[in-house]
Amino acid sequence: MNRCPGEYTVFATDFGWMALFSTPKGIYASVLPQDTAEEAEYKLLSRIPFVPRLNRSAFKELEKNLQLFFRGLCRDIICDIDWSWSAGFQKRVLKVVREIPAGSYLSYSEVARLTGSPHSARAVGRALASNPIPIIIPCHRVVGKNGNLGGFTGAPLEMKARLLSVEGANIITEKKTRD
Repeated sequence: MNRCPGEYTVFATDFGWMALFSTPKGIYASVLPQDTAEEAEYKLLSRIPFVPRLNRSAFKELEKNLQLFFRGLCRDIICDIDWSWSAGFQKRVLKVVREIPAGSYLSYSEVARLTGSPHSARAVGRALASNPIPIIIPCHRVVGKNGNLGGFTGAPLEMKARLLSVEGANIITEKKTRD
């Protein structure tokens, strides 16, 4: 593996251990909270095609904001994103989702409409399933058109419900399929 001009960190939140990776352009990847620091680090590093440098101090403000977010005390996670991994429809979807305010949510159909592809709700779900920066690109804020949770980036739906709850969103938490 090659070294890269990127850095990563692993840190604790009220939901578990998270990991972040950034390049000089911004955040490139994140890992949803895991049970251990080792698990979060492994999941992050297994997705990155090069060896980043561990640098906890470079992420202090973002770490603090994410820790506050999981306590319901920070609504906006503001940071630069390195979009080089994304293109086309997926990029349009993730940019729409990035703008959904905390405490709010949109349906897969609404996101499809906002991307200019109104009949692409299932494709929205696929784009969100491969979101490499969950929480920062808040794919948990996209639900079924009937208000059901839909899916969630390979994580249990209970985490999606918990994230929406900590943000103050009022949502049905049944485990039905997407729209």
